[in-house]
Amino acid sequence: MSRRDWRLFVADMQEACIKISGYVSGMGLEDFRADPRTVDAVVRNLEINPRPLSAHRFQTLPPQARRARAASRSAA
Repeated sequence: MSRRDWRLFVADMQEACIKISGYVSGMGLEDFRADPRTVDAVVRNLEINPRPLSAHRFQTLPPQARRARAASRSAA
């Protein structure tokens, strides 16, 4: 697994969200469903980004993020 900084993964996800927003801008649900290229582009941008961040080493998160994550796990 890459030792890439977690902030870069977050920036990649933000960029993907901006791209997706541009792809679907002005489209209704039926327009979206009828356009397989747009569907493929949206799905591709949703698939690529979360994997590296979720697999990123927990120790590289800032202390406040580690505390929040630990608290959410103990509450579950």
